[in-house]
Amino acid sequence: ATTGSTATTGSATTSAAPVTYKIGFEALNSGPAAFAGVPLGNGVNLAIDQANKTGFLGKGSKIQLLEQDGGGTEAKSISIVQGFLSDGVSGVICCSLAEAKSIQKITAAAKVPAVVDSAIDVGLNTPPYMYRPVLLLSTTAYPDEVKGAVKAYGVKTAIVVTETDVAGMTADSKVWIK
Repeated sequence: ATTGSTATTGSATTSAAPVTYKIGFEALNSGPAAFAGVPLGNGVNLAIDQANKTGFLGKGSKIQLLEQDGGGTEAKSISIVQGFLSDGVSGVICCSLAEAKSIQKITAAAKVPAVVDSAIDVGLNTPPYMYRPVLLLSTTAYPDEVKGAVKAYGVKTAIVVTETDVAGMTADSKVWIK
């Protein structure tokens, strides 16, 4: 198999030679975010295993996951992602908010797409080089759903506590304000 350097979206149906796509995964298996990072990593590994077992990318084509623990440390995470890029990855899965903005700049400069797996800052979703699959309440139909629930249950007062240093949470808290 050859090593791929382009991303694929969907099941391959051609009879092209099998390709191995390298994906870099800067995991959060240690440090303060490990409580969330470990299950997230399990999900990434499960998805890769299923894609490889089902032939999702075409007969014989596989995803090779290059996984390293960044531990939620910006300098270490940047070094890991730069290493992935040097290894010719087709894409990167990464990071908590502490690293996401730096990684966003690095992957965009390299023209390699990245999926941020746990950070929710408003400015992180910048396709085609940074995707944030987490939907922020403030950017969806959720505010209308909140209004419906408030009316249905007769809610008069609610207290919402958010971190003001995370723009995504700050924006989401406004969903609850009348």
